[in-house]
Amino acid sequence: MSAGFSQSLALNGVGTLVGWGGPELGAEVPLGLSNVIAIACAEYHSLALKRDGTVVAWGDGSYGQTQVPPDLTNAVAIAAGQTYSLALKADGAVVAWGTWGATAVPSYLANAVAIAAGSDHALALVAEEGQTPQPPELFDTGFTNGAFRMSLQTKRGKSYCFEFSDSLSEGVWTMLPPVPGDGTVKVLTDPGPLSSQRFYRVRQW
Repeated sequence: MSAGFSQSLALNGVGTLVGWGGPELGAEVPLGLSNVIAIACAEYHSLALKRDGTVVAWGDGSYGQTQVPPDLTNAVAIAAGQTYSLALKADGAVVAWGTWGATAVPSYLANAVAIAAGSDHALALVAEEGQTPQPPELFDTGFTNGAFRMSLQTKRGKSYCFEFSDSLSEGVWTMLPPVPGDGTVKVLTDPGPLSSQRFYRVRQW
């Protein structure tokens, strides 16, 4: 959930939104908006991050805060300030649009892993060299046509793979072919589980 000046948003488990409050202030959710994984409300506008890494903005755009840059892709997080918006990309870059000083992203800012927006200022958490990476976001887990599948949000420059074990007591894990990350959602697949009970884990490096 996210709360703005006079609007509220709730994100449900299937990726759609419910909004209530003043429609002119960002509560009126755009028709057809789906596959949402994150939301953010400011005083007069709202943001939604879609599973494909794109951002949708609506509400009051008087200061350009709803004018999402057309080339913005691979976003993994969003934040909304009073008259500006922020997006964190999978490669650690921060993109800002709207007005006031919070949109002047420092040229030296890199390797960001989280962002936050205040009324007139913004923050970015930067990963230090050697810092333990955040685990990937996993979703859409289940069987499809006999294959076990799982979707995850990848980061550019990282690699991901399934490892499975038929018995946790034996502690023997088998690695399936890795998938290179590029900032988009990827699918990991075990095409033919031979055991009725199989345990999985995801590796990222």
